Order: sequence, then structure tokens, then C-alpha cells
Amino acid sequence: MNKPRHPHMYTTEENEWLIAYDGREKDISEEFLKSFGHSVSCSALSHKKARLVRGEDVIVLHRCTWTREMEDYLRENICGVTYAETAKRMNEVFGTTLNQSAIAHRAHVLGISSGIDGRFKKGSEAGKAYRYRKGNIPYTKVDVGSVTYKNGKKYIKVSETGDQADDWVMYDRYMYEKATGVKLGKWDTVVFLDGDSENFSPDNMRVTKAGLYTGMKRRGELTDVPELTKAYLALSLLRHEAKKKQK
Repeated sequence: MNKPRHPHMYTTEENEWLIAYDGREKDISEEFLKSFGHSVSCSALSHKKARLVRGEDVIVLHRCTWTREMEDYLRENICGVTYAETAKRMNEVFGTTLNQSAIAHRAHVLGISSGIDGRFKKGSEAGKAYRYRKGNIPYTKVDVGSVTYKNGKKYIKVSETGDQADDWVMYDRYMYEKATGVKLGKWDTVVFLDGDSENFSPDNMRVTKAGLYTGMKRRGELTDVPELTKAYLALSLLRHEAKKKQK
């Protein structure tokens, strides 16, 4: 039997599922358990859903999935660099939101170290050679238009504000807006009718809400047959409207 986790750290998919959930409140805990394998009380889920709908809680990923490429980069570049600086560089290269604690933990797991003793004596010059002076540009800095991958998703850098959330956007959203001239909403998700996420033809892209997309993905309704995928899109919307009327 699954035991409740306190506090429950909600993933992006779980948050999107909560926002899209339109069944009976008393069934929400059971449905959540079926979907994600975690037992959370009806009260906790209902309150979380209400906060998300009101915009009081921000959907974020609480965990970073380390890829082999990220670990190799860490091994090759950590020596002689502080954990804080390494976090900054990796965020610029991979579009992540790592902090120095995450870097220190991963370094410990991998059995590596920066080699820097943080207990500098007063007046010590140690470590200064590895710090950027004000105005200098890190060699890892990437230009607007650069593409990277995060947690298996493709992102493109669109601005240089210094805010990761504003500077990097999902590539499929960027291409949809560029191809159609339509601005997507916060919870909109692009569906590729033929299953090819690199086919950015306007005829091959449709938009649905994140919650409906999650449901389609869970039921295996994202196919490589355009007409079938369109039928599943219509069916998912029909299910959603039917549940709304049952309330």
C-alpha cells in the first residue's frame, strides 16, 4: 500500500493534471493514485488545485533530471571552479535552474570535487583566478537563437534578460507561434498530428490544453496518423465538456 508523502512535491505533470481534473471531488485522491501511483488526501489535492487555479502556486519542476551529457560536463569543468559558478555555467549551457547545493550533491554522488577549499584566510588571493570580473562574458554564454535540451524537451533562447523563464521557451511553442502568428496561452500545448515533433507545418500542428494533452498521452492517443490523432483530440474535448455538464 502506498503511503502519503508529506509534504508532497508536485511535478509539472501532476500540477497540470490537477488543473485539468473535472471529476467529483471525492474521487480525486483515487484518480490521482491511479494516474501517478502516489497517495495524497482529497483535501490536500483539492486545496492544491484551488491554489493553482487562483495562480497562487507556480508550476515548477522540483527535481532536475541529470543526463549523461550534464554529468560529463560537470566532470570536465568542475576542477578549480566554485560550485556556485559551476551552477551558473551549467544553467547557461543546458537551460537548467541548478544551484550550488545541487552541484555539490551531484559532485559527491559522482565522487568528484572542485578542489577549492572554501575556508579562505583573510586577505587570501586563492580562487580569484577562477572568478569573472564585472563586465566579462563567460565562455559558456550562448547567443539568442541557440537551442538546448532539458528533461528531454527542446528549448530555444529568445531573449537576453537574464531570466531563464523569459529567455528560454519550448521550441514547439516558438515554431507554432512563428508559423501561425497566434500567441499561445500559458497552459496551451502543441500536438503534432503525424507524431513528428520536427514537422512544423501549420497543417501538422494543433493546440490543446496541457491537461487534455496529458490525458491523451496516458491513454496512448498520440499517434502518427494525422486523421486518427485529430479524432482523439475531438474525443478528449468531448470527454472534458461531458464531465463539466455532469457537475
